[in-house]
Amino acid sequence: MRAIAVENFGDEPRLMELPDPVPGPGKVLVAIDVASINPMDWKAAQGAFGEMIENEFPLVLGFDGAGRVEAVGAGAGRFAVGDLVYGQFWGDTVGRGTFADRIAITERPSHGALELVPEGLKPGLAAAVPTARMTVEGALAKAGCRPGQALLILGATGGVGVLATQLAMRAGITVIATARGEASAWIQGFGASETIDYTERPGRGGARRRVPGRH
Repeated sequence: MRAIAVENFGDEPRLMELPDPVPGPGKVLVAIDVASINPMDWKAAQGAFGEMIENEFPLVLGFDGAGRVEAVGAGAGRFAVGDLVYGQFWGDTVGRGTFADRIAITERPSHGALELVPEGLKPGLAAAVPTARMTVEGALAKAGCRPGQALLILGATGGVGVLATQLAMRAGITVIATARGEASAWIQGFGASETIDYTERPGRGGARRRVPGRH
């Protein structure tokens, strides 16, 4: 199969031909239709996770993706052949990533998550969600905002920012987002109550003037 991988930490990623993986007990074999890119990929290539989890070489990059289940290993029962799944394909080893034609992954990943693609959601969008959403949920929990409070989201037009805007709005939080003027209507469509053009004035100061006492 084709895969984008590195032979050693710090190497330039390159296209390789590697053996097709085989799903062992409790695992599923997924033919990847689409994979998304996020900062974890280059961090893995540089060895950022080398001390916290086992790494396998050639180290195939990619954490997020979506694809069809092609085969199931012994004892695996969450998914059936033909199911369209997505998630953060991060198991107990870094190096068996989604930048490949196929990946064998535990049906209940120890560090990531694997689920059926919701009805009507395009695989490309599903593949872009996992790491970004986990990042947002962790940040919102850390911030501890409650319904009725205001939250300033910096860089709201990025992948994490767009999800943060939507999830915060759904939680009853007033969202003030920084964005260029031409993106104002677009990000308000995701639930931002107001936007601040960061090219014209500092975001935090503008937010304090708008909602004093609520940030």
